[in-house]
Amino acid sequence: MRKLLLPLFLGAALPGLALANPHAYPSGPNIGFGDSTALDRLQGNKKNPAAPISDVRRGVRMGVIGFSLSYEIGDVEDIGDRFEEFEESVEEFEDSLDEFDGIDNNDDIDGLVELIEGGRNVQDSIVNLTDDLYLGLGLKGNVFPFPLEITSDTLRGSLFFDVDFDIRGNLSVHYGIDDDSPFSILSTDAGDYHAQSDCSDYNVDEKPFCIDNSGNVYTAPDQEIEFKDGEALGKPAALAQGAYTRTISIGYGTAVAQYPTGTLFAGGRLNHFEVELSRTASDFDDDMGDTLTDGYTSNQRRSTDFGLDAGLVWISDWYQLGATLLNINTPSFAYHSVPQDCNGDSSCELLNDAIGRGDIERSQDYEMQPQLSLEAAAQTPGRNWLLSAALDANAVDGPFGEDYNDAYQWFTLGAAYQPSTALLPGARFGYRQNLAGSELSYLSGGFTLANFFSLDAAVSTDTVDSVPRGFMLSAGLETRF
Repeated sequence: MRKLLLPLFLGAALPGLALANPHAYPSGPNIGFGDSTALDRLQGNKKNPAAPISDVRRGVRMGVIGFSLSYEIGDVEDIGDRFEEFEESVEEFEDSLDEFDGIDNNDDIDGLVELIEGGRNVQDSIVNLTDDLYLGLGLKGNVFPFPLEITSDTLRGSLFFDVDFDIRGNLSVHYGIDDDSPFSILSTDAGDYHAQSDCSDYNVDEKPFCIDNSGNVYTAPDQEIEFKDGEALGKPAALAQGAYTRTISIGYGTAVAQYPTGTLFAGGRLNHFEVELSRTASDFDDDMGDTLTDGYTSNQRRSTDFGLDAGLVWISDWYQLGATLLNINTPSFAYHSVPQDCNGDSSCELLNDAIGRGDIERSQDYEMQPQLSLEAAAQTPGRNWLLSAALDANAVDGPFGEDYNDAYQWFTLGAAYQPSTALLPGARFGYRQNLAGSELSYLSGGFTLANFFSLDAAVSTDTVDSVPRGFMLSAGLETRF
């Protein structure tokens, strides 16, 4: 079993080589402030398509360059001690397995049932450990001149253009239990076994398992169970999934109603997505890097679709309210279908094992599910001070799904100060919690210099040996004229 534990330890570190930027992670000042509309920063206007026009200032704003980085790791607190305790329990089970030499068909089969229960407990323990072994790194960003925002009376509103890029991925450790593992297919009900001198013609419909005079166990005539097979308990494997997304957006917003107490703005946005998805798997061996790279490349599939977003923002002197509905039409993108006939391809065979366990689907789609986001803020009349809150009304999955901590429903709180002069720096602070997926919470903050350079960061409140489980960083340059 020590040969099993070494690759599992390696699995805790190897996912760091993957790129991951979970879907619905914020960018720009929204990292430091929260998901409410931040009118003083161009990147803070990107989520709600009605936000650009709700800024009273006219003119052109454009990005010079912007990027964000992030990482997230699993709950691997005291993972070394947990493995040590686990190894002791495994050694005890292996000792009992070594002592098992079959059973006499006249003996009670309770010992066999206990052995099967012990094997299942060991398998469950390994699965629980490997569920915590993941780490992601990520990158997303924009290049000049995007985002680009044009607000004028001639347009009777604001035009918004954007091109951004997003790379994300998931590399997780899986514990593969073979379909023919004795601990997977045998029953823990003693009533499912019967004994006879020869099991070559026993009645499977009467009782599914047979024990012959030599104490051998059969699941069907001439199909003997091997308890001491070196891989009877299963083995670990790496499952890698990746997604690259290029988004081109065009939006328009305008005032739709004006009252003495405030103004209602509405906006819409059309997105064109180009998404490249891939997934592959590998054993933990010397060729793991090459296997994952080759499998990822050969399994890539690119597809495109359009998405529609809509938003509302109400602005008054002392407060603002907003609502955004993203991906109204549920854009959909397909993974490469995993073939059933692998022709000796080990990566393909491991993917089929994952399909058999229900970890992935043979023909799998990534759907950008609709999500409603609500926001509210209190502000001073000059918008120098802002207190905000935002909530996603429903959870949505990223390309890899909730099983891979890729689901998002954010709740955020934020406070910001934006001075009236560019000679003073602006500052913002916030708190955010993901109510789905990994359910991590973050403390955040950021600042703006000369109304040109912004830097924001968020750090998770959960740690692993004093290291934050999650971290986000964003930097950007933008200008106005």
